[in-house]
Amino acid sequence: LAQQYPEDSRHFGVAVRSFSEATLPAGQRAIFLRAAVLLSVLALVVLVVTCANLTNLFLTRAEGRRGELAIRQSLGASRGTLIRQMLAESLLLAVAGGVLGLALSVAGTRFLWSLRPPTLENGSLALGIDGRGLLFALALSILAALWFGLIPAIRAARGEVTAGLRGGAEEVRGSARGFALRDALLVFQIGLCLVALVVSGLFLRSLRSIQETPAGFVPGDVVLMSFDASSVGLDTDGGRVLFRRVLETARRQPGVRRAALAQSRPLVAPLVQRRILPSDQPDESGSALQVLSNTVSDGYFSTLEIPLLQGREFSELDNLERPRVAILNATLAERLWPDRPALGRSLRFEGGEESLEVVGIVGDIKYNTLTEGAQPYLYFPVGQDYYPATTLHAKTTVKPSDLARAIQEVEPKLALTGVMTAGEQVASSLRAPRLASFLLGLFAVVTLLLAVLGTYALAAHSVRRRRPEIGLRIALGARRQALLLTLTRRTLVLTGIGLVLGLLAAYLFVPTAASLLHGLGALDPASFGAASIILALTAVAATLVPAYRALRCDPATILKGSR
Repeated sequence: LAQQYPEDSRHFGVAVRSFSEATLPAGQRAIFLRAAVLLSVLALVVLVVTCANLTNLFLTRAEGRRGELAIRQSLGASRGTLIRQMLAESLLLAVAGGVLGLALSVAGTRFLWSLRPPTLENGSLALGIDGRGLLFALALSILAALWFGLIPAIRAARGEVTAGLRGGAEEVRGSARGFALRDALLVFQIGLCLVALVVSGLFLRSLRSIQETPAGFVPGDVVLMSFDASSVGLDTDGGRVLFRRVLETARRQPGVRRAALAQSRPLVAPLVQRRILPSDQPDESGSALQVLSNTVSDGYFSTLEIPLLQGREFSELDNLERPRVAILNATLAERLWPDRPALGRSLRFEGGEESLEVVGIVGDIKYNTLTEGAQPYLYFPVGQDYYPATTLHAKTTVKPSDLARAIQEVEPKLALTGVMTAGEQVASSLRAPRLASFLLGLFAVVTLLLAVLGTYALAAHSVRRRRPEIGLRIALGARRQALLLTLTRRTLVLTGIGLVLGLLAAYLFVPTAASLLHGLGALDPASFGAASIILALTAVAATLVPAYRALRCDPATILKGSR
């Protein structure tokens, strides 16, 4: 650029950055990394809850196989043999799950890639599963198999042969020793599920807050389309002529009320940063202020309805034959001259001598994202600060495609890109928070389903073991309502303990993700309360269903079946 436009070369700076740094807006890289870590942690939570659920199911299954295992032991099978057999079964299940997970990950990767921003072309990033991904999935499957298969296998192999062969009351007493572990696993699942629900609720409320955040400009009825004058071989003078013809053509179109050019689109990270300081301030180490900037034409601020606080907008007379001028946003004016009015003062680039007069002060808007705070921003007139790549902003009631055809007639070889409304541009800037909220919500729903299944399985197993007692109590005249409370009290107490521990864990963990939230605190009472109520209601329902079904049975049938 400095070689192509030597008259502006003194304003260019050179910075070497990695591709990943260059594709993310300034200050957003750390946020993306924290979001990736949070998603990874919640994925791990889903895995842990799944393993805890399978451990409970394998404990129940091993209890039902006590007779079979006792027979094997009586025929000479060692405990090691039994443990290896049950571990092989769990490993087979885990590997099958890993293969299914790999297939789902391929489909999921394609789905997530379809949600990418339009600035990322297809194939620009390699997201396929390589050998390391396959090894990681295999290792994770083996670790999961050891997690949910080893404890049930050891417990089953440690059972007494005579007790297993007799069954009956001995089996019931023996299985009761396994309830402590199953209870702990249920509490663990409920607690982790509550953490996932709280995080998901926080991000959903944060997304709503972001959507309600004012951008500082009015995107309604504004059409955007970008083009590059250098792509058709135009130099600086030819590019300025093209810009003028495009503006004149756009403003002549029926339905177009205002039109302007700008180097940067709304809510897209500006390409150029400048280091500036007041003209009367000497160059000293660290004295210059680095600011984002944009090169715009006359009518830009009125087109986007950015409020003009002081002074004037740019005009066609602000060209190379006139003194250089600039417009500051309110934050930059306050930063440069905190105790004096900025209008009419002059600034210069670091290391330069030429001054730029401040002819206007405009209101702050959101420049990179809707979640950013106030930051200094500087505007230059297109007649004095030329860049070949620019974007037409037209406030119009006609379709974007109709306006694009009219602009294409100015220069048929000119390629128009990114034709959309400013509203669509704002929606595009919300892709990342929407995707994060979707993934977090998906993890939370999966974790909730797993926790509910675990609660239901434990409650159903408890009721099934007590069926003879239930039949006898009903036959002796026990009230079904009182019996329902007796059957569900243990599971409900465990659910309550899990909720309390989950709230404590969320209280300790969630503040680490506070920087990713917008418009609310990490300890938001509504998110904590809603997550607790949802989990409590679903867990209570999962507890009551098996007990209610058992109480509806005929006591004679229950007692007859238990003989």
